[in-house]
Amino acid sequence: MSDRMPAFDVDDYRLVEIAVEEYCGFVFVHLGDDPRSMDESYPGLRDAIAEVHSDPGSLRLERDTTFDIAGNWKNVADNLLECYHCHPAHKAFVDLIDMAGYRNETFNGWSVQSGPAGPGNGVYDVSSGAPGFVSTFVWPNVEISLRSRGYHQGKFICIPDRPEISEHAVHHFHSMVLHALRGTVPKDTPS
Repeated sequence: MSDRMPAFDVDDYRLVEIAVEEYCGFVFVHLGDDPRSMDESYPGLRDAIAEVHSDPGSLRLERDTTFDIAGNWKNVADNLLECYHCHPAHKAFVDLIDMAGYRNETFNGWSVQSGPAGPGNGVYDVSSGAPGFVSTFVWPNVEISLRSRGYHQGKFICIPDRPEISEHAVHHFHSMVLHALRGTVPKDTPS
């Protein structure tokens, strides 16, 4: 009904224009003045992503997970960007990756952590010939972990005679979720 208001010019009330850029399959929005392109802001990042995946624009969302962490987001980034905690806290990951070849390289506005695949740990199948692990961090809070073929499944520990130290209930819950999504009935016992 703005056309009925006297001395009202719709041009005075338009939405603010913003810069939007598709970059390696992601959509980035810049709300400030004088936006620079992603290539200007993060030189070399596009090439680094292309080394991991030849067509990142073809990737689709696998899962969207929200973590409610009662902590400062900068502490979370600190933990993501270092791996000296990996040996004591992520032993299966350390077994999967040849940690002697693990690298953490920094660039202008972004960094990359990578490591060649190790022999595996008996839990995760790394026989696919995956080159290893790559995780890219883009300032201020984007982390890209482009389809690591070497780390795509897990194994529940379900020891029949020791359920108190096993993951029977976790396995059961995941089975119910899987069967609910498929529209089938789950088995009562872990497999």
